[in-house]
Amino acid sequence: KALMGQSAYPVAPRRIKFDESRHSYFYRTGAHVYKIRKTSHIYSSPAIKERYAQEALRLGQHWAGDVVEAVLPIVRTAEGHALGAPG
Repeated sequence: KALMGQSAYPVAPRRIKFDESRHSYFYRTGAHVYKIRKTSHIYSSPAIKERYAQEALRLGQHWAGDVVEAVLPIVRTAEGHALGAPG
C-alpha cells in the first residue's frame, strides 16, 4: 500500500481507494485507476515486467480506446514511492 499518499500521483487525488486481485493491485483516484502487477515468476526482471505492461497497453488501447492511457514507472522519492518520472 505504498501508493496511498497523495504525493505519489502526478495530480494529487482527493481520495485513494485500494483493492487487489490475484495478480494485481488497484489504486482508484477519482477518474483514474492505476493497476500494478504483483511480483510473479513470469516477470523475472523489471524489464520483462515493463515489456508485458507495454503489450497490455497496446492491446488495451486497441480494444478500449482512450480508457487505457499509459504505462508509468514507480520511482522512489524522499516521501516514499511515486508514479511517473522522478522530479
